Amino acid sequence: MKSSFNSSTLSKISIQSDDICMMIPPVSSYQILIKGQTEMQSTTSIQHFYETASATEKELLDQFVQGLEKKRQGVYSTYVNAAFQFDISFPEETCKVTMPVTPMTTNSFGMPHGGVIATLIDNAMGFLVNKDLRPTGKGAVTTNLTIHYTKATTEPFVYSVASYLHKGSQTMVLEASAYDSRDRRIAYATGSFFVIDLPTR
Repeated sequence: MKSSFNSSTLSKISIQSDDICMMIPPVSSYQILIKGQTEMQSTTSIQHFYETASATEKELLDQFVQGLEKKRQGVYSTYVNAAFQFDISFPEETCKVTMPVTPMTTNSFGMPHGGVIATLIDNAMGFLVNKDLRPTGKGAVTTNLTIHYTKATTEPFVYSVASYLHKGSQTMVLEASAYDSRDRRIAYATGSFFVIDLPTR
């Protein structure tokens, strides 16, 4: 085996052995320099932001990083779940999803944002139907979500419980309610889901 390396241009690395030839695409020293500078700038920006952040901003950053770490570990399947720190369980043919209320999830009045509550409810339904469908090679996606908000809250966490109204071969209909930590209902909804084949990777 012989190798040739042009250190002045970093243009090509060639590894040859009889009938085998492996070629690595050219990479210029300029490209390497730019990549290094970009990574350094990103790191510097993050460090500067953290050093000048308020206590609330630091808490949110720490929570977000913890969520990303759990995503890496396989605790969460999506970045949405990680960002909202969903705690998921399946008691008695239902799905319960609990979420802490943080500055990231509240509106300007300090209450959980309506869109976040809708996400909580939609995920509770989706987790339940997909848990049951995945062993069959199927999945389901939301086709309709109708939600009604019944009460505001400033409690430290909220949760949603979802259950089935209809199970079909092509469509599923579920209902779910959301509650605060004092078990007061703050919203309820129905959702329709369409059954799909799981994508192959």
